[in-house]
Amino acid sequence: MAKYLLAFFFCGFTLITFAQKGNGCDGCGNNLNQNLSSNTSSLNRSEIKLSVYPNPASDFIGVSNDEQVGKIIIFNMIGKEQKSFQATRGEKYPIADLANGMYLVKVIGNDNKLITTQRLQKR
Repeated sequence: MAKYLLAFFFCGFTLITFAQKGNGCDGCGNNLNQNLSSNTSSLNRSEIKLSVYPNPASDFIGVSNDEQVGKIIIFNMIGKEQKSFQATRGEKYPIADLANGMYLVKVIGNDNKLITTQRLQKR
C-alpha cells in the first residue's frame, strides 16, 4: 500500500508542477529557470571522468582519476548512509563489512559539490 501511495504522491506532485508552469503566468517559471541554471555548473562536473572500481566488488573499492575527490559516501538503495570516507589519492576503501547487494556511491569533490553518483554491486 505504501508503494501505491508514494507513486500516487509523486505522480500528483508532477502533474501539479506542470499545471502551475503552464497556466499562462509570466513569472511562474522564473524559479524553475533559476534552479535549472544554477544546477548547470554541477552538470559540467560530470565531464570529470571518474569510475568506482572494481564493480562488482567484495573487499574494497577505489576511485580512478581521484585528484579532485574529497569524500566518498556509500548509501544503501533506501538512501541510508552506510559508510563514509575522506578521500586520499590512490587509496582503497574497505567495504567487506557491507552486506551483499546494490549500493549507491556518491563522490564529492574537494569543494563539497557532488561529482557523480554510481551504482555498486557488493558481492
